[in-house]
Amino acid sequence: MAGKKNVAIVAAATIVAVALGGAVGYRFGQGSISVDPVASLAAYNANAPQVKAVRAAESPVAGLVEIGFDGGASAFVDPTGRYVIAGILLDAKKQVIASKLIQMGEYVQGAPYATQSAQKNAPQAANAAASSGSNEMRTPDRLPIEQLVGVQGLITVEGPENRTLTVFSDPTCTHCRTLEKTLEGLTGQGVRVRVIPYPVREASIPIILAIWCSASDQQVALWKRALAGDVSFVSQVPATDACTAKVRATIDVGSAWFIRSTPTMILPNGTVLSGAQDIAAIRAAMSQ
Repeated sequence: MAGKKNVAIVAAATIVAVALGGAVGYRFGQGSISVDPVASLAAYNANAPQVKAVRAAESPVAGLVEIGFDGGASAFVDPTGRYVIAGILLDAKKQVIASKLIQMGEYVQGAPYATQSAQKNAPQAANAAASSGSNEMRTPDRLPIEQLVGVQGLITVEGPENRTLTVFSDPTCTHCRTLEKTLEGLTGQGVRVRVIPYPVREASIPIILAIWCSASDQQVALWKRALAGDVSFVSQVPATDACTAKVRATIDVGSAWFIRSTPTMILPNGTVLSGAQDIAAIRAAMSQ
């Protein structure tokens, strides 16, 4: 009788799992259902082949699996691999990062997390996302550009401050290198280009730290060297707490605004342009 009862429980569990998502990403035990990180990873990659994850782990949140990407970022998916939550998982009781797979500079599991800039910018980002009318995991079409006042940037093209084009850029990003050459064509055209070095890849963090830790009159030149592939200066510049704080503030803002890729450009009115667009498109956008 007990054997029949156990068979019935497992059969019922299978029916429930199929109803929840075709049994994808679920693991069955004796009278129980749990998420399967390996199956959930495969399901996610099948749903989003253009942004593949490379590792997976069980998360402290029931029903969610953490997935990790090249570069150290992580996210959370349901067992079907269809629904994704982007961001850092925090342990409110311990006040530490609970994400297991994140590896982005100081953003690692168990590290303390208490930054004012993330708390300040998150509501504006949420409002901007809501006003865009989209439920997708993407950067909103318009962002509160005034919130960038305290974020460090590099002026690579001089121009009027009220005509500033803000660019989130990663020094190891191929498209960012292409855009940098395009933006040089705006010199003398009444546009100011402000680059915010933003590490979407883990390898970019020491490069950006070295730039901010260098003398202010050398930073733009070092940025251009990094984009050209010359990062020999990195080992010659020791990191400081002040430089680390600048990078952390940038990551906080980018995360709060759901900036997941570079280059991302923001016009003076807050309109967002993504990717390495040509100079004609940039001029047209700036003239609106």
